[in-house]
Order: sequence, then C-alpha cells, then structure tokens
Amino acid sequence: MKEKRRPKLGVSAGSLFMVLILLIAGCGGAIGTRDVGFRKAYEQINSNAFLDETYSTTSKNVLQRYNMGQLFKEKPLKCLNELHGKIKTDNRRDLLFALAELNYFTAKYTLRDLDDSPLPENREYYLNAAIYAYFYLFNETRNKPANPYNRRYRLACDLYNISLAEAMTDNKGALIVKSGIRKLPFGKIDLTLDAKNFPVEMDRFERIVAADRLDIYGLSKRNRDAGLGVVFIAVVKKTADLPIKRSSPGTLFMRIDGDITDLEKGYMEGELALFAPFDRTHVMVHGKPVPLESDLSAQLAYNLNQPEFWKLDITGFFMGRSPIPTGLYFTKPFNPKQIPVVFVHGTASSPVWWAEMANTLYSDPILRKRCQFWFYFYDSGKTIGLSAHQFRDTLTQRVAELDPQGRNRAPKSMVIIGHSQGGLLTKLAATDTGEKIIKDVTGKSLKELHLTPEQQRLIVDRAIFTALPFVKRVIFISTPHRGSFLASDIVRNLVRRLVFLPVDIVKQTVLLGKAMATAKLPEEWRSEENRTSIDSMSPKNPSLLSLAEIPLAPGVKGHSIISVQGEGDLTELNDGVVEYKSAHVGYVDSEFVVKSGHSCQGHPLTIEEVRRILLLHLDSEQGGVQKVSDDQ
Repeated sequence: MKEKRRPKLGVSAGSLFMVLILLIAGCGGAIGTRDVGFRKAYEQINSNAFLDETYSTTSKNVLQRYNMGQLFKEKPLKCLNELHGKIKTDNRRDLLFALAELNYFTAKYTLRDLDDSPLPENREYYLNAAIYAYFYLFNETRNKPANPYNRRYRLACDLYNISLAEAMTDNKGALIVKSGIRKLPFGKIDLTLDAKNFPVEMDRFERIVAADRLDIYGLSKRNRDAGLGVVFIAVVKKTADLPIKRSSPGTLFMRIDGDITDLEKGYMEGELALFAPFDRTHVMVHGKPVPLESDLSAQLAYNLNQPEFWKLDITGFFMGRSPIPTGLYFTKPFNPKQIPVVFVHGTASSPVWWAEMANTLYSDPILRKRCQFWFYFYDSGKTIGLSAHQFRDTLTQRVAELDPQGRNRAPKSMVIIGHSQGGLLTKLAATDTGEKIIKDVTGKSLKELHLTPEQQRLIVDRAIFTALPFVKRVIFISTPHRGSFLASDIVRNLVRRLVFLPVDIVKQTVLLGKAMATAKLPEEWRSEENRTSIDSMSPKNPSLLSLAEIPLAPGVKGHSIISVQGEGDLTELNDGVVEYKSAHVGYVDSEFVVKSGHSCQGHPLTIEEVRRILLLHLDSEQGGVQKVSDDQ
C-alpha cells in the first residue's frame, strides 16, 4: 500500500508563518488609539459646521446609519430630502440634530455661486435648520428628552439662533421681521409677527440689525446672556428735534406650532415674537421657561458709534450748545418698579464717559433687574449754581411726569452718581443749605441785605437749596468739594475768552451780578457776563468752600470715591485735577480711594465700589436683595 503524499503548496512553512504574522499585524493596526494630546482630541470631539467646513460626529453618525455619507458629499439636496423622509420611522432625536446641522452646512457652504456668493434659496435651508433645531430642543414625541449636558444641545441652540438670523437677513444685512409665508425646501411655513411685548412701535424703526453680525470695541466686557433667539438692534428713525441715531435692544424668538411630521403635509404655522431684554428674560415653551438670548453691550456700542456723541463735551462746554438738548436720557422705557440711578458727568464731558461703568454694572443680574439707569446731559460751561438748578428742576419734573400719583416706591429711592463737577450738582440735589452760604460769605442774613424782590430771588436761586425728597443716596466721584487747583486765575481768564454762553444765560448772569453789587457782596461772588463753571470751581470761591462744610440732608446716604496718583501721604496727593484734601468730606458713610487719574469712572475698582454701594442701597431700600439665579 502506497503512502499518501501531501500536495505541494509552493511555499515553505516558514514563509506561510510570516504571511500570517503580517496579516495579524495589519488587522491589529486598523483599530486602535494614538495620543494626540488634549487640545487635538477636543478639537475632534467639538468639530462642527460653525468651526470648519465640516460637520459634527453626530451628523456623520446619522449619515453612516443610513449609508448616506457619500450621497451627502455628491448630492446634498437629494440626501437631505431622503434623510427628511426618515423622520416618520426613526424616532431618535439625533436625526433632528443632524438635519439641523446639515441644512445649515448646505446653506453656508454648498448653495453658493461661482463668486462664492450665497444663492437666494440658501435662506430656505437656514430656516429649515432653525426649524429642525427647534424640534430637537422641544419636540415631545421623540423617545428621549434632549440632554442639556450633551455637547450637541448647546450646538443645537446655536444652530437655532444663527440659522434663524441668517434666514431673516436680507442682502444688505438688515433683519426682515414681518408676517408672511416663507418657502422651505420641503414645504412652507406661515409666520405671524407678535410685537405686543416690545415697547416700541415697529413703524418707528428704519432698520433692524442682528447683533451677532457685529463686533464691538471700546468696552472691556460684552454683556451677553445665553439663551435662545436672535439678538437685534432696532434703529429708530431720526427726528428733527434729535438728529442722532437711537436704538432699542431686542430678541426675536420663533415658536412653531404642531409637530415636525407636519412638514410632510407641506405646511406649518409659527410665530415670530419680539421681546425687550430689560423686561423679559424668559419665554414659555410647552409650559417650561426658556431663557432668551440677549446682548446689551452691542446696542450700547452701536448707539455710541456716532461722532456727534463724542463732540458733546466740546460743543457743550465751549460753545454752550450741542446736537442734543439738556435733559435726562434713558437706556430703556421707564419701569415704576425699578430704582432710578442717575449719572451726572463732569466738566467738558458727556454721558458717553459713563459707558464702561454702565455696561459693567448691567452685567450684574441683580442690578439689571432692580435698577434703571438715567443719564443727565448739560452744558458744563455754565456756572454750577445755574446748572444745579436746571438739574434739580429736570429731575423734579421728570419724576412728577412718570409717577404723578406718587404711588411707586422705587422712584422715591433715587441714587445719583456724579463725577467731578457732576458731583457738585449731585451735592446740591441732596443738601439743605438754608442761608448758611449767604451768612458765611456776607456775614449777614438774607433779610439784612436789603434786596429788591427780584434781586432776592436771584440770590436765593444761587445760594439756597433744599434736598430733593426722592434722592436717598449719592456717590461723589473725584468731586472738587473745595475747588480744583487747576482753576487758577490764569486758567479762569483764558476759559472766559474761549467759552461762549447762550444769550439767556448771559442775561441771567448780568442781572445776578447787578444784584450782588447792590448787596455789596464780595468780589468773588460777583458774576461777569461770561462767568463759567471754572470760576465756580476756584479754590477761592467762598460759596463753594461753605457748601463743602454743609452735610447731606437727613435721610440721605453719601459715599466718596476719590482718585489719586502716586504714593505717600494721602493729604498731599491729587489726581491731576483735584487734590485729595478737596475731595475728602467727613459726612459720607464710606470713602474709597482708587489709584487713578481724574477720569476714574471707567476704572474697574471704581466700578466695583459703585456696584457694592448700589447693592447696599437695594438691600436697605427694598427689604433685601432678592436672590437671582442667573449666571454673572
């Protein structure tokens, strides 16, 4: 019997073994890990359509699920149509997210002409993306609620906000907010405008701008509260009496009726609702509060980006006139439940120099909820007595107009913050002087001066003040209570030659000068035709020195923020304009010294001290600061 022989394989056993080893090694390298570092790994995890010309792993996974990865690359519109059809059978929420991101990706990167300009239909896909994102966030028929800790949850919020903004923006960059039927890739949606919660009528606007298109500069902080909605700036039409640009901040929120499956019928209904961020911070969806996106800094910077605003200090001081009239200017409509905080600028200045402080303070959710900021503008070249009376009259009239019955507590708890000369105006709104200034300067009572009724009225207007009953707290910032060492005779004479006062002010100062001459008052008190605020702030002005020693009226709390430069004994330091000895008064509840030049109202430590004082005021005036859960 013959032995069976094995067939020859043509390779040796050793060669076969090597081939097997290589095959095993090759298979082992197909799946594995490699260390790329935290940054690179996080870049891969967080990759999305906003950051790169790609899309997230979630969208890639959904495309992989249906073997549509290549189809989306080659025929994205056909792919989206087929993927949309899966909604009826696939109840997983990640499908809605993928549809939102892939529609956004298509609108941003695919629907463009040869010049890389967006095609008209890309707005349809942006709106589609916003609708899918809305249903990802709020649809209650999906198998699991959206997880707010999932990365794609925040990305879905961004997809909703940015896609809605893109869908509503025209080729000129204006946001078109109106009722009407909008076409979609797979149907249409009928959107109804609801502006009842917005404080300004729509016909007053000449343009609405999406704030997300804007970069801001000049402010150290951008106050942005995270949420849903398109943040916008509604620009009010200019008027003949106020030839500057004004605007109102707002948030546009799109609410959709029905369910995502309604798109299969080719028709949906929804609502475009407008909200003011000062009044509404949340909107209700399916009975649950949803925070609204807001950006107060963008609107502030947009308003101040006008040459006219930055010329107010020069034209007001030297020319005695400005593009806007003297008065109070509000950042938002009056709210009877919020305490007014009034900012008063200094010499050759204007409200724009409060921008950094106001912007930073409004980032505090408690202050934004409980306070309203008013800005007083005046021609700072006039004497302090005249400016103070105008300021007091303006405040009194405004409070009477806004709260005629006096039923609201908040307007009666006013805080005034004054910088430099503005601090002196503030002092004269919170002090009962009686005849002390007259007696200190003349050595006589008003009756002993033997003035005519008209002359007596003029003197009383200059030297006798009563605290305004609704002013409860004042903050002096770099205030020259005893004058400025810069207000020397040489400087005062030079300023008199440069400053042009309005005719009515000149006439008033002439009459006042005659009354003082008749009463044989000291030379320092006699007014010349072109007497200015610099004269009022002279360290030689006896009325100013007398006022410095008069305490605040009973019931009025006071605080000093004093700026100084250099090191050493405080009593020997100054801020370049005002000495510490001039700014220091003993009748305030607190004194805070900041190392800064005279214009310290934008210094971060000054702002933090003002914040502390305002929170203290809220605590004392309204029975405790309410807890606010918003992130700061």
